[in-house]
Amino acid sequence: MQDSSAIKNIIEEAFAGLIDLHSPQVQETIIQTLHWLDQGQLRVASQNEAGEWITQEWLKMAILLYFRTQKVTSSTAGFLSFADKVPTKKWTGSEGVRVVWCG
Repeated sequence: MQDSSAIKNIIEEAFAGLIDLHSPQVQETIIQTLHWLDQGQLRVASQNEAGEWITQEWLKMAILLYFRTQKVTSSTAGFLSFADKVPTKKWTGSEGVRVVWCG
């Protein structure tokens, strides 16, 4: 994984409108950040040693930027069909992430 402070700066600047949201560098950074979240390499919230939950605001920004820049696509999983900006994923349980479905 690249230097997270550099990635954080790109996300924060794009979110603030200081750099072009649609530039290849920003798009690549957003996609890569979401990939690391999917893989469990980054976490939006984590518990510190005192048991308090700490939120990484820049990762929330990356998620919001992802939704802002992606188009809705259709996909299917068995007899279910979806229309979403996030592609359907096949989880194995080894990703180290928590997946919640709200129906």
